[in-house]
Amino acid sequence: AGSVRALPLPAGAGRASPMFAGFLTPCADVLGASNVESEVIRVGQEAALDEGEDQKLLGQDFYIQELGEDALIVESEWLPNAYRRTGKELEAMATTPVEFNAVIPEDTEPGGTFLVQGPHGLMEIEAPFDSRVGDTVRYRLAPPPEFRIEVPPDHRPGEAVKFTREDGLEVSLPVPENLKPGQIFEVRPPVLMVRVPDGAQGGDTVIFNNAGKGMPDGKLAYLRAKVPPDLPSGRYFAARLPPPPRASD
Repeated sequence: AGSVRALPLPAGAGRASPMFAGFLTPCADVLGASNVESEVIRVGQEAALDEGEDQKLLGQDFYIQELGEDALIVESEWLPNAYRRTGKELEAMATTPVEFNAVIPEDTEPGGTFLVQGPHGLMEIEAPFDSRVGDTVRYRLAPPPEFRIEVPPDHRPGEAVKFTREDGLEVSLPVPENLKPGQIFEVRPPVLMVRVPDGAQGGDTVIFNNAGKGMPDGKLAYLRAKVPPDLPSGRYFAARLPPPPRASD
């Protein structure tokens, strides 16, 4: 197996502001400008190397870059099978990461905000600065990528790339279709997008159901997580799905 080395960010790369509607960002300036997967993001460019790096290393090693933690991604935990709701908990609504289209309405300036129907009611979104009234824009409610990975030598689409995170967790991710060794892709964390309920504030603990994710056979179960600091009601945060609980839990 090749060694794991840091993969530098491509020139000009940036991250969207995490406070805007809790990860709600345009997928592309105007619908049709890109085709991006919701979990594995095809990048397809040749991987960049550190300045002065021997190009012959490509073909022997592969490159993993952890893109850093986001303040609006929190850990969650499964509630025990015997858990029964009391009605006193702060219960939130959750959804898997979603994408949706929105038409820029009249009287909306570039960079201005407008209301759309979201997964759990009306939500405020921002018009891209290069958009015009009547444009259809595709938005994604999802966390930013967690890893940027170079396809290792001799790896084909569907074959697993395995590595160990800095915290010791072992990760296995499939190579996306149509990518070849030396090209890179990005991966988002496994999460549910949780809407901060009315009456909740940063630091409060909320419970939510798993929307059929993270459990064998799509079994319904409940999780709990803490609302990130300074996040008002109606906004979304990302709750990382933990491994499925053991049968005895």
